This record gives sequence, C-alpha cells and structure tokens, in this order.
Amino acid sequence: MLAVLAAVVVAGGLLTVTQVAGASTWRRWGGNRPPQSACPPTSTGGATQGSTASPSSSASKKSGTQVTTQNGRKVYQWADDDNPNQRINRTGRNPRPNCTPTTPSTASASPSSTSTTPPLDIQSTSCDQSQKTKHDGFQADAERCVATDHGEVGPLAKNPTALIVEFPENGVTANTPFTLVISTRNIIRDRFLAAAQGGYYAEMDTLAANGLPHGHAHISCNVLPNENEAPAPNRSQFFVALEDRAGSETPDRITINVTGLPTAGTARCAIWLGANSHRLPMMAFANSTPGFDTVRFPVRNA
Repeated sequence: MLAVLAAVVVAGGLLTVTQVAGASTWRRWGGNRPPQSACPPTSTGGATQGSTASPSSSASKKSGTQVTTQNGRKVYQWADDDNPNQRINRTGRNPRPNCTPTTPSTASASPSSTSTTPPLDIQSTSCDQSQKTKHDGFQADAERCVATDHGEVGPLAKNPTALIVEFPENGVTANTPFTLVISTRNIIRDRFLAAAQGGYYAEMDTLAANGLPHGHAHISCNVLPNENEAPAPNRSQFFVALEDRAGSETPDRITINVTGLPTAGTARCAIWLGANSHRLPMMAFANSTPGFDTVRFPVRNA
C-alpha cells in the first residue's frame, strides 16, 4: 500500500509540472496545440549554449540585467545579449523546471551534462501554424502571415547602418521644399521589389558576392500631432525609396529633396534601410543598431 501511494504522489507531481509548463501554450493556441514536455530532448544538431557559456570577450560589455518597474510591470534591460542566462520567464509564462535534457539516440552532439538552463519556449516557426491568411506579396490593411524565409544575414562587420547627417535644424516653412543628407554603409542599393506588383515581403534577404546585403533606403517625413506620445501608424506625408545601384563598405552621402510638409508643427524625418522586400535588413547580433535614424525640427506657417 505504501509503495502504491508513493507512486500516485509522484505521478501527481509530474502531472502538475506538465500542466504548469503547458498552460500558457494552450491559451496562446486556443487550446488546440498540445503541450510540450517539461524537459524536452535537446536538438539533434548544432551548437547549444550551456549554463557555463561566456559572453563576447569584448571588455566593454556588461553582463546581467537591470530590472525596473514601469507601468506596474517588470521591465528587463539586457546589457549583454550574448548572456545565455537570458532564457528566463520574460512574458509572464511559468518557466519550465531546471533539468538536464535527455539526448535522443540519433543525436550527433549534446550540451554539457551539467547544463541547468531551461530550453527556449519557441512558439511557432511556420505559417502552417497560423490561422491568418497567407501574405500574397501585396500591401494590405489586414492581418496576414508572411511565409517567406528570412534569408541570408552577413557578419557584424558587413551589417548595414544609416544616419541622417544634415537636416534643417532651425526649421522650415510649411509647403516649402527642403533637403536632407543621408549616409549609408554596407548596403547595395540595387534591389527594390515593387510592392504594387506583389513584391512586398515576397523575397528573402540575399547577400551579394562581397557579403553585403542587397536592398534600398526609405526616407519619410511627417508632422507629429503630439510629441508626448507615440503617433498613430499612418502612412507618411512624404516618402521616397532610394534605389541607385550604389553603396559599399565605405559610407556615402546622398541628398534627398523633400517636396515640403503641409502643416505647421514638429516634423519627424526618418531613414530606414530596406532589404529586397522592404523589411529592415537582418543583423548578426540583437544588440547591434539596425539601419535607421530619425530627426525632428519645427515647421512654421508662412
């Protein structure tokens, strides 16, 4: 009797752990996706970070996190994105218990047997797991799922960057043309699939023979209705896409002729680089600033 009772208690404990680990998954997928095991097997290929993995050797990086409370919620600010201990409960889900994953018999590599880092809780990797209509390459004001692969990403030294280097700091007059000067690095501005022809999010990122990404640059300007809150996601009052078959590892300078802004207020002008199909080009590291920049200046009535 004691042995049977002990087995029941152990089984009940395991069931509780499994339910905690899978509850958030069921909620997110509407109860249709089966829960993952509390400690799934390790990947059958590729390198796996163990709990003893060290961040980049750069002396300027700081390990650990800063935790603050904003709007009643804990906010984690990661100083070092290479830190393997970032695998924690970031979104309010119950983390899985620490364990040493078992390796399938077919695995060709395994992490350290002393690893106690919980595995990543990856939610989805394919539009086959989405209930949204698949994106067809045309811009649309509706929910879609983009099935195009992300594509090719180059090393850090060849990741694209951008900056607005000259703008009318003292302001402009409404409905009056002005100029911006931008600078880009590490992007070949030779690929711009027309969104109106079904090229929006339709092609994966690709690299040229020299390792630099193909793409272009977007430049836009708007008059902000309020400088104290994020604006509504409206389309730009001025917009241009730059595809001039230039660009290299050497920073360049390009003058953009803005046709003017319609009303007085505070202007926000921006540059953001686009890959083949208008996404921001991918970066080798999450803590590397992508190719974008913004500036603000006054717009006066005539």
